[in-house]
Amino acid sequence: NNAQNKARGKSRGTSPTRELFQRIHNSLGHGDNSSVGSDGSSTRNEKRRRRRKKQKEQILPDEGDISPRSKYIDSCIRQRLNPRASLILRKNFTKHLSLQHHGIGDTMAILFAEAIVDIPYIESINIADNNLTDKGLGPLLNAVVHMKDLVDLDISYNTIGPVAANYLSAYLAEGTCPLQRLVMRRADVDDGECERFVTSLKTNKCLLELDLSENLIGTAENLNTVMPDLVTGGEALADLLRSDGCVLKSLKLGWNMIRLDGAADLCNSLKVNTTLTYLDLSFNALGSIGGIALGDALQDNKVLKTLNVASNSIDSVACLTICAGVLENEALEHVVFDGNPIGEQGAKTLMLLPTMVGSRVRISAGGCNIGIRDVNCTFDSAALVRKFELDMSNPYERAVALLVLYLVASHQTYVIGVSEYYDPETKATTNLGLVEKVVVDYENKRLQKEQHEQIESLKIVQAAASDTESAMALFREIDADGSGQLDEEEFGNLVTCMGLSMSPEQVRECMSEYDVDNGGGVEMSEF
Repeated sequence: NNAQNKARGKSRGTSPTRELFQRIHNSLGHGDNSSVGSDGSSTRNEKRRRRRKKQKEQILPDEGDISPRSKYIDSCIRQRLNPRASLILRKNFTKHLSLQHHGIGDTMAILFAEAIVDIPYIESINIADNNLTDKGLGPLLNAVVHMKDLVDLDISYNTIGPVAANYLSAYLAEGTCPLQRLVMRRADVDDGECERFVTSLKTNKCLLELDLSENLIGTAENLNTVMPDLVTGGEALADLLRSDGCVLKSLKLGWNMIRLDGAADLCNSLKVNTTLTYLDLSFNALGSIGGIALGDALQDNKVLKTLNVASNSIDSVACLTICAGVLENEALEHVVFDGNPIGEQGAKTLMLLPTMVGSRVRISAGGCNIGIRDVNCTFDSAALVRKFELDMSNPYERAVALLVLYLVASHQTYVIGVSEYYDPETKATTNLGLVEKVVVDYENKRLQKEQHEQIESLKIVQAAASDTESAMALFREIDADGSGQLDEEEFGNLVTCMGLSMSPEQVRECMSEYDVDNGGGVEMSEF
């Protein structure tokens, strides 16, 4: 049998793969257990010593001549570690390196970092949840600096410390950094580490999406009272949003501890920001102060489209101020208030929004506490017929003034008897003509394009209802095929232009009301 096996082995030859794994096998100390000298003494230890000496003296080829896979395997051999096949084997050619939940660990990450630089065409790397700390993340972040095609990096569910934060800061500050999306969910990022790399983003012109959800941002807010020079994560992000170099479009900060001065500063920064379109602040602690600052900033912001402030202890005063900001912000499309104690007055104000903004903004307020009454919120939309004296330097009272003007302008019978502005410096009182301005502004700016078209169509129909010539002209315009009667499709187009939504069955039922002679269509006289 031994002779046959030797012959079979000679006939097959030795493949490169067999040599590679034999080398790994030998380096780990597994030799030929059957080797015995002619004098009967074992030579296994001697062969092992010679083999190790030969490996140490071996001259490796130039690093540019070996593949990333070979470089990684060689590093594993030198460190006497078993290579992880999942890190080096890919079934199909892809630009995405997905290594999440592989349990890589710091030691293996260091070896992998040496080889990852030479992997070609990689645009996305996901190494989330791999038990990595500063020891392993540092070399990896230092390695990705040389990957000129990388646009997406996910290092979530690892532990980012000062070393990794410094490497990340240096990477983001590079003028050639191509990264467009950075995800660091539940990465143990605190205020100090956040401030380190967020400051570098002021000069970064590529990063568009930043996800810092489920971290420790805001834990150092209480230290501001004894350390006024301390820059918290919220304040660092606020400085970024105010900077002229900011290009961020999406910022996710859910499940942190953003509160107090940091929350107010972050919300105030939206006044001047011109790039951010998506902001997630859910499950923080904005409270009344942060909510009021947010509502005040929304009145000046012109670009934000989606805002999530779920579960932020937003009370009635803050909710009302945010609602006023939603009215003024023409870009907003979706606002989430879920899980806040907005109280009775806040709920009533939210219910007013659809009557004033139409379908322009989708609003969610699920799971809110609306049974409480906030004594600090004195505004009642059902009691507008009274005198209002409002301090326009106070964001909440300024929001009340805005809501009053909107409600009066959109009501059929309400009018403003007297509107005056008192200047405390000059002690002069100026009479204001606000009603006409608000109505014109509401018609021209607050309606969507489709709503403008519906209004114009309704005006045409209204004119046709009082003038025969106008009615005949409208009929000929709707009668696209010139048949002298409106069929079901043409009648449906008329209904749609009027802003009515009808099913085909409803259109047929409506037509039958006007098709007096049952001719199957609406003729000129019937129209």
